[in-house]
Amino acid sequence: MFKRIRIIPVIISVALTICSITYGQVGSSVIRASVKDHFTGYISEVDTTPVRVERVDISTRGRHIEVYLNPQFSYQLFRHEMVDSIYHNLRQDLPDEVKRYDISIYSNSYEIKEMIPNWARNRVIRENLRNDIKYEGKPWVLDESRPYTPTDGLFGIHIAVTPSHGYYYDQADTLWQWQRPPLYCTTEDLLSQSFTYPFLIPMLENAGAIVHTSRERDRQSSSVTVKMGHDRFRTDGRWEESVGGGYVPDSARICSDSLQTVTYNAATGNGPGTEMSTAMWIPHIPKEGDYAVYVTYQSDSTRVDDARYIVFHTGGTTTFRVNQRMGGGTWLYLGTFHFKEGQSPRGMVTLDNNSAQTGTVNADAVRFGGGTAFETRAGLDAEIERYNIASRYYARFAGAPDSVFSKYQGEDDYREDIWTRPYMTNWLSGGSVFNRANPGLEVPIELSFSLHTDAGYRYGDTIVGSIGICTTDFNEGKLGDGHNRIISRDLADMVLTGLKDDIKAGTGQEWVLRGVWDKNYCESREPQVISMMLELLSHQNYWEMKLALNPNFRFLVSRSIYKSLLKYVCFLYDRPYVVQPLPVEQMQVIESGSRLLLQWHAVTDTLEPTAVPDSYIVYTAVGDNGFDNGTLVHENRYSITPEKDLVYRFKVTAVNRGGESLPSETLAAGIASANKGKVLIVNGFQRLSEPMTIETDSTLGFDILTDPGVQYMKSPILCGAQYIFDRNAIDYEEEVSLGISDDRYNGRLLAGNTFDYPEVHGRAVMDAGWSFVSCSREAVQNGSINLEDYTVVDLILGLQKRSLNDTLYGKDYSTFTPELQRKIGSYLDNGGRLLTSGSYVGADMISTLSDEDFTMNRLHYRWDGPMPDSLEERVRGLRNRFRIQREADEQMYGVTRPDVISPTKNAEKLFTYEGTGLCAGVGYKNRKYRCVTLGFPFESIGSLKERSNVMESILKYLTN
Repeated sequence: MFKRIRIIPVIISVALTICSITYGQVGSSVIRASVKDHFTGYISEVDTTPVRVERVDISTRGRHIEVYLNPQFSYQLFRHEMVDSIYHNLRQDLPDEVKRYDISIYSNSYEIKEMIPNWARNRVIRENLRNDIKYEGKPWVLDESRPYTPTDGLFGIHIAVTPSHGYYYDQADTLWQWQRPPLYCTTEDLLSQSFTYPFLIPMLENAGAIVHTSRERDRQSSSVTVKMGHDRFRTDGRWEESVGGGYVPDSARICSDSLQTVTYNAATGNGPGTEMSTAMWIPHIPKEGDYAVYVTYQSDSTRVDDARYIVFHTGGTTTFRVNQRMGGGTWLYLGTFHFKEGQSPRGMVTLDNNSAQTGTVNADAVRFGGGTAFETRAGLDAEIERYNIASRYYARFAGAPDSVFSKYQGEDDYREDIWTRPYMTNWLSGGSVFNRANPGLEVPIELSFSLHTDAGYRYGDTIVGSIGICTTDFNEGKLGDGHNRIISRDLADMVLTGLKDDIKAGTGQEWVLRGVWDKNYCESREPQVISMMLELLSHQNYWEMKLALNPNFRFLVSRSIYKSLLKYVCFLYDRPYVVQPLPVEQMQVIESGSRLLLQWHAVTDTLEPTAVPDSYIVYTAVGDNGFDNGTLVHENRYSITPEKDLVYRFKVTAVNRGGESLPSETLAAGIASANKGKVLIVNGFQRLSEPMTIETDSTLGFDILTDPGVQYMKSPILCGAQYIFDRNAIDYEEEVSLGISDDRYNGRLLAGNTFDYPEVHGRAVMDAGWSFVSCSREAVQNGSINLEDYTVVDLILGLQKRSLNDTLYGKDYSTFTPELQRKIGSYLDNGGRLLTSGSYVGADMISTLSDEDFTMNRLHYRWDGPMPDSLEERVRGLRNRFRIQREADEQMYGVTRPDVISPTKNAEKLFTYEGTGLCAGVGYKNRKYRCVTLGFPFESIGSLKERSNVMESILKYLTN
């Protein structure tokens, strides 16, 4: 035993000596060379620059090797298995003598294990969750009329969304212009907002989030603001004047206390003896349409957190509760509503002192509509829709102090705009639980997301891909609530991961990830809350723009981002999430006895098992009024008893604990007193698409003059027409580079597919004394609707046509699918009467012999080509003379290439394009059936009166 004790130190001494000799034989240069050789061939899972070893530190005493790699290595999306593999593979390539050393691999100041996102860890880091730091008060605004509460969504979460650049004044060039060049018919300034406003922000809000955006969100170019003291501002009850900051009409700016104005205060209470006090803002609406409604007020410690605002609109009344303890002195968005032109009791906003608390409410100003921005810089004026103007100018308009939007004293609007976006978030969130150290409006914004589309460029026909950007090396690595800034990296990782998975599943394409860049970007660095920038794609890359200009892609990407934000927030709060459902489809509204019966089908989301609806909301509009607040139902059917001679419109959303889907198409129905018969209107126009593509060995681009594509609803995405198509011009100066486009549209709002054409056709049908119902094309194809139940079928085809990209999104935009041809053929064989109208009724039916046989021998017309005159808009026939819309505007899409069709055997020419004499419409009658086919969309006829006259003439032809 004693000998053993003396032998052990000898053994250890010998071993250390051998180890020292061995290491000396190997040498540090050999170890460093092994490390460098290993990483020279490293293949990253993200598309990045080559990995480079910057330093290798070796400790023989500590038996430890530290490897420092260039920051690009940190761009990867690290996971446990991946990190284990990196260490294992490096160890295998080290000399045998040091294989048992401890190894640490660093990149961008982090050991790579630290960059495994918290949500992907085997053991979660609890201090990086929302534990004690959370907002538990009432939200900034709450829609009390909403018939559901998304308990497993984003209810009460405040998020800032920034849609990148906007129109600005360039001091260097002394002109107003877009911040990014006009490439492939758009600019980044227009493209990024075409993701956020119609898709991402509504998805977040439907999940219960309160979303603030640094640019104007409303596409309404008209605006009117009513201020207390204005002749359209009225009060009842007891109100007291309060001197301080408020809206100043002369400057069209909300001001701080430095400019004294008067607002009104009213006392609140929750007892039965509280006197009711009401303030009313009654605008004179400049033109009928949809208007966003914003309110502003002044906050102080006496304010209540449930001030009641009621919006009176043509669809009814909608009630909001506003937390006036926060957000005073800026515009707060309530919602978007339909108003008639002029002044009306159904066009106003009220604020009263109904509250569950004792305190005060403050009445200042209400704005209706986004409006037009009038800005002057260096004597040069800009007059452009406010939704196009850069954040720098909107921040001033929204009451932000100079420190937010004038960092360089107004001498560099470009750089000031960049700083304005995060500074506005900090100003709003300042003083809240997430940003206590900074003064501000105390709005508990806890996450900032900024979307851009400038991910760089490369040569060749490849995808550039997405970059997630965060900044961890700032403010001693802490956010405004004390959390480690690395949690912003976790968010960026989740967004990128979701994009790759969802784009692959939704399109079949492998999406390129450029990784998470932890860099010093203003929009990721400056916010005091969790923040990231997403450079989604490259607007300089044709192949990515081919995707980005398609609304189906923008929906897919926006839903992916929404899902990642949802999942990340719910992870931080350690609570379950449910993804809101997809929009419903296969809709129909039919007569059932004396009632109208609306039915639909839910859509399965194959990517999200939680996205299953448990109820639905049916929105109804009567006559020419707007939609109501919706009725919650638990089955996929709904019925009402209609009044005669009124048009009823319906749209449906699917609901679950995660929120509400985007709306369905809008169907319509009406029962006429004259009741000459029933017309079934089939909405066969579902197409959404990018513009016509040009792809040859020498040219590349989009031809929007021939076919501008079909955007979702109304969109300002187009700046103009591309005029440089030379593939070899990619290296040229901006003015003559591939993709350069003109500015003929310059961000004007243009109608695409608004999915509400059954109403347009239906009003004309009812004016002719006929009743009508409507359905989607799918309801006919799946047999839910029997065409033979209707005297006349009116098939809407609009701009419907197939394209090679349809299959990318699982769509079929054919005018007449094989199943639809069979249904129509059976209907005609049984004595049907069919009206078909669309711009591609001929052009889309020449790809197969069976398609041509259907049009020539069933509907009795042949395609003669597109209308050669791009300006001809006059049509005549059946004793009618009218114009069709050839160029898009805010209200109606443009018919750029109406079909010229001609009658086949026994058919007749009914309509002609007046200036050319070419056939615009064909009629056919036999003993069994009758049909009329128009080579232009019926809804493109210029006025309601003209449409009514033409419809009456066609119905007579089909039925007399």
